[in-house]
Amino acid sequence: MTLILVPTLKRTSTFPPTPVTGSSSSGATVLVTPGSMPAVPKLRFTLVPALNCRISEIAPRTPTVVSVGTHACARRDVTFAVARGSYIFSAGCCEHSVLLAPMPTPKIIDLFAGAGGFSLGAHLAGFSPALAIEIDQDLGYSRALNFPGTKTLYADLATLDPADALKEANLAPGEVAGIIGGPPCQGYSVMGERDPEDKRNALVGRFFEYVAVIRPAFFIMENVPGILTDALRFHLDDGLQRVSSAYSIVGPMILDAQDFGAATARERAVVIGYRPDRIAPITAADLRTNGTGPATVRDAISDVPRPNVAERDAAGNSWGRYNPGARDLLPYARRARRPPPKGLAAEIVRQAHRAGRVSGIQPTRHSPAVLARFEALQPGEIDHVSKYPRLRWDEVCKTLRAGTGRDRGSFQAARPIHPEEHRVITVREAARIQGFPDWFQFHPAIWHSFRMIGNSVSPYMAETLLSRVSERLGD
Repeated sequence: MTLILVPTLKRTSTFPPTPVTGSSSSGATVLVTPGSMPAVPKLRFTLVPALNCRISEIAPRTPTVVSVGTHACARRDVTFAVARGSYIFSAGCCEHSVLLAPMPTPKIIDLFAGAGGFSLGAHLAGFSPALAIEIDQDLGYSRALNFPGTKTLYADLATLDPADALKEANLAPGEVAGIIGGPPCQGYSVMGERDPEDKRNALVGRFFEYVAVIRPAFFIMENVPGILTDALRFHLDDGLQRVSSAYSIVGPMILDAQDFGAATARERAVVIGYRPDRIAPITAADLRTNGTGPATVRDAISDVPRPNVAERDAAGNSWGRYNPGARDLLPYARRARRPPPKGLAAEIVRQAHRAGRVSGIQPTRHSPAVLARFEALQPGEIDHVSKYPRLRWDEVCKTLRAGTGRDRGSFQAARPIHPEEHRVITVREAARIQGFPDWFQFHPAIWHSFRMIGNSVSPYMAETLLSRVSERLGD
């Protein structure tokens, strides 16, 4: 008897999958799937009958075992192993051909996508960001370099019809597993005027209009805690009212990026909705931390190359190289230095990473008077003129601010001062603090890069939230 091994999780491809020819003693075409298997916690399998034939060679190389189980054969148990990046190999008292049915990567849409902190977290959690929508091309400047497989649409979500957005990305509503996004927060921020009449506040409702039309299995929306104040909360409540009949709602709750391992204190209001027919129950307790606790500024930036202008590319990016003599990297730095995962980063970015090159280290020029003020500051103190704080090595960084775009006066936000050197931190140091990996690219202009980072969800927090959803996602 030939057997096919398929996951019992609901999230499998339509059976049978596209056939690939394999050798068979009976000459029949045998369904086999090479390729990679996503690492899914507690994946279960079931054996079902298939063609009565045998495959002469099923494991061209020793597989990396992901899961091991047994099949009760007519005479004795047969051990089988599920391999990542290989065929499945089985052996025992009788010949079996087995098939791992591929689990398609669930697709998500990222609204108000910015640089892509949310998209990066989604990809790391096992989702495929199929469409990103952003109005500001400066914020989305490097998306093609970081997310070469994602369609980025530069458009105003206030006027873009959801059906048109899907058409642009060649998506059908049923293909979208989730919608994520952080509508503009300036109208709610304590750093702004908290104006209830700010036109950008209506974009929160627009987020929920997209959810109501596309009907994904889940949504995650984040914003500044100010959205929960009495004078402003009606924007969120009205949006949730549109979808509450179809979704179970978790939150809103206040989550802090440092509780997910980032080196920054960054509180955000987060609300998650999920369809109970598609996703197993989620509670607020499932989402509050990933158990790692905060990292320090030392964890995040102590190994980052110093500011440099010697290596500058045609776009204006400054590049440096890691210290070849550096040893005993801290875990935070080791994670930041990992190569880009499959599906992320254009080849030119991968080449730079393989060569040990890192971007975003262009220096900020300070006048002698500013340098003198910075030199007089102790860690933890604030410059009385610029209001820039000096970082402490052994603490987290306070929230990194974004500044404003061209349409709002082009104001640069206050940037922290390095704990030891008399300068503000570089783009790469800010990216590290926020939780971005070193291969991730930003705008060559420092101002826009800090806007990209300051407006982004920490990838550390985004990955955890989306992983909790992924673990519970069915068809």
